[in-house]
This record gives sequence, structure tokens and C-alpha cells, in this order.
Amino acid sequence: MVTSPGAERPTTTALALIGWGGSDRSLSPKAMRGALLRYRVMAYIVGVGLVVLACVGVPLQYAAHDSTVVAIVGPIHGFAYIVYLAAGYDMARRVRWSFGKLLPVVLAGFVPGLAFVMERLTTPKIEADIRAAEAGAPTVAGHGAPEVAEA
Repeated sequence: MVTSPGAERPTTTALALIGWGGSDRSLSPKAMRGALLRYRVMAYIVGVGLVVLACVGVPLQYAAHDSTVVAIVGPIHGFAYIVYLAAGYDMARRVRWSFGKLLPVVLAGFVPGLAFVMERLTTPKIEADIRAAEAGAPTVAGHGAPEVAEA
């Protein structure tokens, strides 16, 4: 890139390099809605899997010495949790959440029932961001909608 001596150089942070900074496209209401839907679906899948493991599988494993439920649901929950992490990251990146806002969402997959609670807490905030992006107003995260260049 060729710049004049007095021009500002774009700054590149480590978070921008891995896609955390987002782009103008990430603030698209359609992209935000898709990311929110993927996150919500995965939150319920991970939540149900963990509740089944904790409330059915583990008691059966230790009380009845039958590890069938743990052997089946455990790997499924583990794989679903990885997909949940990806969906949560995608959602946070598209609505430009900080890592601090994403951390409770990530940790919710470790506590039975907490994924449901976090989904119910985050959905209204993100829907507010979507409405703000549609209206062109600043979002809850403090970022405005992408500027449209006039021709």
C-alpha cells in the first residue's frame, strides 16, 4: 500500500488479524440475525446435552454402573460444544462484542442449565443491536452502523 508521508496508516491489531474486529459486512442485520439463530440453536443443543449427561448419565453411571448414556451423549455433547463455541464466536464478532462479553457465553456450556439462561440474557441485547443496525443508529456495543458512501 502506498501512502503519502502525512497520511495515517491503518492499525492492525492481533484481534483484527483473527477476524475479531469484524467488518462493515458483519454489522449487516441479516448477518447478525443468522449468527444469533445459529447461537440460539447450539445453546439449546448444548444445554440439553449437558442436562442429560448431568441428570441422567452420571447418576446411571455411578448408581447403576451403566455408562451407556455417558458413552453416547458425552461425545455428542463434546462435539456440539465445539460447534457452540464457533457459533458464539461468530455471533460476538458480528455484533462486535468484546471478549469479556463472550466469556460468560463460552463458560455457560460447562454448567448444566446455564446455557439456557445465557441464551435468554443475550438474545434481547443482540436483537437491540440488530434493530439499531437496521435503523442506522449506534448499537448497544457502542458501534454505529456501517457508513454508506454517497456517489
